[in-house]
Amino acid sequence: MAITFGILKSAELQEPIAGPDGKRIYRLSDGSPAMLLSWIPGRPIEESEGKQYAEKLGKLAAKIHLSSKGFSGRRCAYDELLVDRLMEEIHSAVHCGHITPKAGDICMKELKVIRTAVCRLKDDAEHYGIIHSDLGFGNVLVSDNELIPIDFSLSGYGCHAQEAGMLQSNYQDEESQYLVLQGLRESGENIDEKDAEVFISMSVLLFICSQHGRYVSEKWFSEAMERWCNTLFIHG
Repeated sequence: MAITFGILKSAELQEPIAGPDGKRIYRLSDGSPAMLLSWIPGRPIEESEGKQYAEKLGKLAAKIHLSSKGFSGRRCAYDELLVDRLMEEIHSAVHCGHITPKAGDICMKELKVIRTAVCRLKDDAEHYGIIHSDLGFGNVLVSDNELIPIDFSLSGYGCHAQEAGMLQSNYQDEESQYLVLQGLRESGENIDEKDAEVFISMSVLLFICSQHGRYVSEKWFSEAMERWCNTLFIHG
């Protein structure tokens, strides 16, 4: 939760609650670590109203990036090494028969484009730093018409364009996707539209690599793979 300290100065966020022993990390009966967070009144963004919050979501992402500048703690990194692991997982998915060789080839080409973008952007502090990495509608609360981010469990070091692309992936229409970028740019983020577009693909590829074994027998998964390969993974 250390990454949220800077953001807390300008926005209400959930804070970890210490137990009687002063500790903030608890162990469940199975040994898993857990944390109890303070309650914030609000509701998740409904998909039907998502468009009206598109620009505000861009501004929220920019606030997170700006507020966490200077953070140097240990977090996961959405860097070229992660992309390399995604490539390995795509090979595994093909080998196991979870996706077709043709789909695997398309995914690999797209990942190579993403890797190039990551390597180009990650050494520039203007374009790389702490990102939330999971700002879906369910992880943003509407409270008194303000947007409050929750669940920083996937936050880490990444390209700001990745955050932009993941935000844009909440929407299917170009106007809403543009509004996301507009919100970021009005807040001082110089996000290239083409970079954001490439990182929309990354959000889907992260899903494929982590969930292909779970959904391989589902009809919708094979249909979605075909659709993604034909309409989204087109940069390679």
